[in-house]
Amino acid sequence: MDVIFLRKTFSLIAKGLVEKERLLQKQPARYPYSKALQHGINMFLAASHQIGGVQDIMQYADEAAFLKFFITKPVIEWFDEWDPKMIDSLNLKEEPFYSYGAFAYQRSGNLYSPSSECYEYLESQDNDIMDGTDERVLYDKIVVLGQENYCRIRRYIIEHPIITIDERRSMSLELADNPAAMEAFQFAYEELWEDCYRCPSCGWTMTCGKYGYICHSSHCTDIIPDLTDDMKLDASGGGLYRLKKGIMRYFAAPKNWNLILSHSAKRKIFTGCCGPNWIDMMWRFSFLMERCGKLMRKHTGIQSRSRQKYRTTMGSPLGIMREDTM
Repeated sequence: MDVIFLRKTFSLIAKGLVEKERLLQKQPARYPYSKALQHGINMFLAASHQIGGVQDIMQYADEAAFLKFFITKPVIEWFDEWDPKMIDSLNLKEEPFYSYGAFAYQRSGNLYSPSSECYEYLESQDNDIMDGTDERVLYDKIVVLGQENYCRIRRYIIEHPIITIDERRSMSLELADNPAAMEAFQFAYEELWEDCYRCPSCGWTMTCGKYGYICHSSHCTDIIPDLTDDMKLDASGGGLYRLKKGIMRYFAAPKNWNLILSHSAKRKIFTGCCGPNWIDMMWRFSFLMERCGKLMRKHTGIQSRSRQKYRTTMGSPLGIMREDTM
């Protein structure tokens, strides 16, 4: 568990509160239950016990008890019983969620409505909370590294959806002089614990789920060929790592056009435009485009927050603001 775990936690709680509100509007006579909210609650309880050292946190495992104790308090007060050393070690005070006010206000009894702060926070998060958060964190880590390291790590990740422990060590040693680059590289991968196949379509892992094989994308399972023994990956002895699902889905797989162009250039398909530095120039251009995209997203986020504050200042009822602030 780390600060990324907590980012996902608060995103799920915010999403769950909004889901409950919408369910209540559709079926006022039925208690609105949100899986996302319960998931977020469970994650916060686990983090409070394992990271924060809170021993009696499980008394709030029930949704009603959790909402009553936490949800109308500013987020900073959620950590009142946490070990201060852990708060400092995780640098939680620098996290965006830490400075938000209450995520909801009590309407009546055990019914709570999301606050404007809740909507504002949710608006700043990825739609795919569990997987999209990992991709965003990786992007933020590598885009500040500079052109050379950005291109190097980005290309390595795209070309290596699965690596061995020796490959991980080798790349980490090559990046040892740049701790930020090494941290970004190591963050992208997770250890593989279950036996699976190497997906013949994308190169990631294909596991057998309850309803058939599962990969990072349904496209892979739709066109799946026969899986052979040479595609098997034995994770029983450890030492295998794969890209985190969100990074594979949103970062590596969509960027495969870079590899197609690179391979085409090597085969001189694009005759006349493939000088000795053409491939490198292509990756550098990609870096510049990513930086422009980051600036645009940052500008859009500032506009969104300003628009939200304007509506709040003008005294708009919270219930009216909800749909157009999502």
